[in-house]
Amino acid sequence: MAAGKILFYDTNPLNRREAIKTLSAAGCDVSCPSNYNELEAILGNASFDLLTLELEAHRQLCKAKLLPQKSAVVLISQQGLEYSHPYLMSQATVSNIIVKDRDQKIDHLDLIGTSMKILRRDLFGIDKYLNWGAHIENLLVTNSESRPAFVGELKSYCRQLGLRRSVISAAELLAEEMLMNAIYDAPLDSNNQRLYAHFSRTTPIHLSQEQAAQFSFGSDGQTLAISVSDPFGSISRDKILEYLGRCFQGNSMPNLDKPGGAGLGLFFCFHSV
Repeated sequence: MAAGKILFYDTNPLNRREAIKTLSAAGCDVSCPSNYNELEAILGNASFDLLTLELEAHRQLCKAKLLPQKSAVVLISQQGLEYSHPYLMSQATVSNIIVKDRDQKIDHLDLIGTSMKILRRDLFGIDKYLNWGAHIENLLVTNSESRPAFVGELKSYCRQLGLRRSVISAAELLAEEMLMNAIYDAPLDSNNQRLYAHFSRTTPIHLSQEQAAQFSFGSDGQTLAISVSDPFGSISRDKILEYLGRCFQGNSMPNLDKPGGAGLGLFFCFHSV
């Protein structure tokens, strides 16, 4: 049985060829129209589990009211999130985006990682963006005092990889920001109220086993991946886009050092990638 039916549309023929090879190798049934007329015709005659479409094609299909409501959607953008952000704000059902490189090519790991996590309903984990065989370190975060030691382990790992000092510094700051968010901002009580967001970031916090976060990092020699996951999951797609949009527009930024501050930290993480 196929892993899922995917409709892939990109005006770059190289991306289409690579998509057919990559997604078919993963067990997917792939349709790959070569022009917009073919795209419309295929959509009118078949159903799909996932639509991976260039942003402009998605815009045209929306105007023509030809987009199926039940299919998951991944957008392909020729430019970064700052360019596509206004369109994402208008599309409540789109949550994933792949950005082409300077040569207008799609990274095969981005494509397969994004596609399979949606089709398998297995959304989280940095393993999806690293080549097979990469070792991933997983550390349980149960208190604020452990943060320096965890960041120190990341820095040592980066040095073993031979990374430049500037990259190590960015990774260190990124990890600090995500760990602080998981410890101070994420935990909720039974009424979905923030437990520690109003505390100073120097106040010691101890998390129960149910509140504990996981700090993960690893590399395949090409990509350094870092993640912090918590069990609460209270930040929404709309809130993320709101925070990033505020920063893209250059309006007044929330204070990163302010207890419970939100927006600038996320923007910093985004630009650290």
